[in-house]
Amino acid sequence: MRLDKFIAQQLGVSRAIAGREIRGNRVTVDGDIIKNAAFKLLPEHAVAYDGNPLSAATRATLFYA
Repeated sequence: MRLDKFIAQQLGVSRAIAGREIRGNRVTVDGDIIKNAAFKLLPEHAVAYDGNPLSAATRATLFYA
């Protein structure tokens, strides 16, 4: 998944705003500042926004019979 898409989903903002935050040095991946919004995230990457860790929440799907 692209970094900008992940940030947009986690923060509930548009990808344009997520890109602005990434370019503003507010996002780190594994402790390194990433300025490229198209950076490809892997499941083992640790992402933080303003020093606060973000995690990919797993989504549960309920099926009703």
